[in-house]
Amino acid sequence: MYLYQEATTPFHLLHPLTKLLVLLFCIVIPFLAKTFLMSAIILVFFVTLVIFAHGAGNLKKFWKMLLIFWLFTFAIWSVVPKIRGAEWSLENAALLATRIDTFVLAGLLFVTITRIEEFTFGLTRIGIPYKVAFTLSLGFRLVPLFYQNLQT
Repeated sequence: MYLYQEATTPFHLLHPLTKLLVLLFCIVIPFLAKTFLMSAIILVFFVTLVIFAHGAGNLKKFWKMLLIFWLFTFAIWSVVPKIRGAEWSLENAALLATRIDTFVLAGLLFVTITRIEEFTFGLTRIGIPYKVAFTLSLGFRLVPLFYQNLQT
C-alpha cells in the first residue's frame, strides 16, 4: 500500500519544499473556519483537491476511516462538554469533527503528491538535520508494512 500516485498534475510538479508549504497551508485553513458550514465547504474543497491530484483511489481506501473519525469526534464533543457542565452545541461538535477530517485529507493530499524521497529532501531544505529527516522517511516507509500486517 503505497499512497503516492504517479501523475503529472500541477501538484505533482511542485518543488518538495513548496509541497511542505502547501501542507502547512492546508493545515492552517480549517482553523479559519468559525462555523460548521465553512468547515464543510473546506472539507469538500479538500476532497476535490485530492481527486484532482489523482487520489480518488486513496479516498476509497480511507473513506471509512474518515467517517469513523468524524463520528467519534462528534460523539465525544457532544457528550463531554455536557458532562462537565460547559456551554456547547452540536454545531460546535460538528465543526470540530469536520476539522479533524480536513486535517486527515490534507495529509492524504500530501502523501498522494509527494514521494518519500521528496519529503526527505524538503525537510532537509528547511533545515531539519538529515538524520531526523531520514528517520521520518523510514517511518513513512514502514506505515504500509504495518497496514499490510493489520490486513492479515
